[in-house]
Amino acid sequence: MPDTHDEDAAAETLSEDRTDESAEDTADESVTAPEDDDEASAPKRRRRFFSGRKTADVKVPDYDIRICTLDDLENFDADAYIHPEIVRSWLALQQFGEATVLVMWHKENTPAGTALISWTGDWNDEIRKKLKGVPAICNLHVDDAHRGNHIGRKLVAAAEKLVEGSGYEKITMSVPEDNNEALELYDKLGYKDSGLHSKTTYTYRDAEGKNKKATDRTIALVKAF
Repeated sequence: MPDTHDEDAAAETLSEDRTDESAEDTADESVTAPEDDDEASAPKRRRRFFSGRKTADVKVPDYDIRICTLDDLENFDADAYIHPEIVRSWLALQQFGEATVLVMWHKENTPAGTALISWTGDWNDEIRKKLKGVPAICNLHVDDAHRGNHIGRKLVAAAEKLVEGSGYEKITMSVPEDNNEALELYDKLGYKDSGLHSKTTYTYRDAEGKNKKATDRTIALVKAF
């Protein structure tokens, strides 16, 4: 049986190998998109999934992955892509053992990337039911200023290490259907298409302050250890 997930145990496992939602958004996961979808006018969302390069795994100078704590909230800028209140909501899940929040820190206190391990599975209800008991990598994001430093690859590797070390045999993540570069990379990293596709409807505020809806279409990928 998989181990329980308290912060101390996860931190110990992680330390053995040190080598994309705004605060305005609200999500409503569903299998079908609403008819009044405003996808055409929706702003192009930043990729939550890194685009990799065909390079060997290397150490990243001046960067360090640590499990996030409440004391780290002051290091998240309210104007940044990952709002501190979003991180606070993740930490609430972590407190109850439902998630582990990983942050790639640049020079100790600047967040350069984030990844959340959802121990209860994918955010989407249907996928979570179909992949019952499979932890998911969610909210994988690399800050624009720190791209090109293998940060996304390192965060994925750290998440995999924690999940496998906790006794699980598989891990999953959902990737946008149109992100071909990421899909190709994850395939090389051992992630395969599960055949499960989902639509996540979210509300965003446009430049005029009006609330509109759009939909993300994703593919659930699974990797077996």
